[in-house]
Amino acid sequence: MLTDLSPALREIQYAQLGTFPGLLRHLAIYIPRRLWFSRLLKNTPNFEPKDRRVAILLSSDTEFDPPSGNETWQRRSTTRLVDGLPRFLEVCDVFRASATLFSEGKLVEQLPDLFRDLARNHEIGCHSYAHEWLGTKSPPRATLRRDDLAPLRPIDKENVLRRAIAAIQDATGKKPRSFKAPFNSIDDPSTLQLLDQLGFVSDSSLPCFNHESSSLLPTTVRHTNRSNLWTEGDANLIEIPHFVRARLMLFHPFDLGESVTQLLSRGTKPAVEDVDLLCRMDSLLGKSSSVVHLSSHPWEFSELDGRRNKASTQRLVGYLSELMHRFDVEFLTMTEFAAKWEKESCRKHAEGLNG
Repeated sequence: MLTDLSPALREIQYAQLGTFPGLLRHLAIYIPRRLWFSRLLKNTPNFEPKDRRVAILLSSDTEFDPPSGNETWQRRSTTRLVDGLPRFLEVCDVFRASATLFSEGKLVEQLPDLFRDLARNHEIGCHSYAHEWLGTKSPPRATLRRDDLAPLRPIDKENVLRRAIAAIQDATGKKPRSFKAPFNSIDDPSTLQLLDQLGFVSDSSLPCFNHESSSLLPTTVRHTNRSNLWTEGDANLIEIPHFVRARLMLFHPFDLGESVTQLLSRGTKPAVEDVDLLCRMDSLLGKSSSVVHLSSHPWEFSELDGRRNKASTQRLVGYLSELMHRFDVEFLTMTEFAAKWEKESCRKHAEGLNG
């Protein structure tokens, strides 16, 4: 069945995109777009959305506000956090969904009572200690307040993460099991290895490529490899991408976004169509279920910025309501989903490769 979609679902290795012929092959898949979509629809005539199980992972990078004015990454306010986080949590309450709050250790130290209360209904994940840059190379030029950030030495990186873990555990009584790097800045397997050694179950810092069949598809959840960021290996850490978007982008994988409000700014209908396309592709690949990770930040829901963010809460409620109406939806935290995937879908363990 997959050959009927050729060349749309042919394997194109991520590494090949760095070459000119690879880039041409990549771009050729999107021309024309409508033909690609029509092929996908044609090859899934019996697809029934109501029978499709979709795991929705709601997460929030629960952090201090981005620096503005004379602020720096070391000195930031909580103004929009305090205004926006309750609005995001209200959405979770509407759907009785537990979210994963990737939290800065420094913020947890400052507001321990808040996070102790949040931990009753939500998972408190780790977002480093004070939004440190965890990459091995310097931040891109477009990074906000780039001069405040610099790569850390391995020992400093370990100390930062241990400090964040301790802050969260002291406030909530639970050691964080899920992780997401500030700026999604992980670019070296050594950081993944460190997360594995520190006892994290999952990481959501890497983007959405599928190494198994085609780099054009949203990635499958997988164990990370200590020597290669993109393939399965023998580490226990499970990689859950920070953003899964099914609608093909012309310059994918170079054009990546991660916020749910950015996704919904195009409208609810195309956002729902994204999930439909994702499920159809997963169905063709023989997967029994699909996963959608909806990442956000508290400031995206703050109404202090005026009309730009005022409709974010209503849009998200409308979007999730439509997904529930169309698909067989379940809301899971990162750790809940990782455990479920490990039990039901882990190829490595199913083949007995872990002893």
